Amino acid sequence: MQVIYEDDDLLAVSKPPFLVTAPKHRWQGGSLVNRVLNYLGKPPHPLHRLDMNTSGVVLFAKSPDIVATMHDQFRNQQAQKQYLALSLGIPSQSSFVEDGPIGMHPSLNSNRHLDATHARHCARSLKAFSLNRQASLLCCAPRTGRTHQIRVHLAHAGHPIAGDEIYGLKVTWTPRQLLHAVRLRVTHPRTGLPLDLQAPLPEDFEKAIARLGMQMPQELPELPA
Repeated sequence: MQVIYEDDDLLAVSKPPFLVTAPKHRWQGGSLVNRVLNYLGKPPHPLHRLDMNTSGVVLFAKSPDIVATMHDQFRNQQAQKQYLALSLGIPSQSSFVEDGPIGMHPSLNSNRHLDATHARHCARSLKAFSLNRQASLLCCAPRTGRTHQIRVHLAHAGHPIAGDEIYGLKVTWTPRQLLHAVRLRVTHPRTGLPLDLQAPLPEDFEKAIARLGMQMPQELPELPA
């Protein structure tokens, strides 16, 4: 766990892959919440979550009095998220929007799928900025926080995330889906100032990019939220 920002109210950390954000039961260990608890010496308040095998920025409130204010930012889409995804194939356009309602899978409770009748609307903007014959490095800006949203939309577009065994294909060169929450922009609940929180790529993601002969851009692209 790497601390990327901390003050009296907030703590932002970079979650490594293969670690759940929060335990299913409060007495269970082995989660990011447990690590933050050990770091702070008191119970933290996670403001959002990442899938177990997704790495990147996770923001915590240190005290309960700011939780509602921060949750409003996520609920009202004022918190701006950016993800990096290494997806299979090459999109026909360098910039595009995936827009489709996502709902529960009819037979697999933990999975999601596109469902026009029993789902909530959601969308994301995407931009490809590094390509080769096998894969594309995409920057994704989701507008909502639906479960597995990026993974489902990219799979539906024909470009599943490399290593995503649920919605895509298992590949030999990565043991997990290569999805990284690279950036989170929020407004500080007390000062009203903007916070731009960025998490560096983990080693396995960097190695995958290098293996495919890709390069990271100097700056992340600006995408509409």
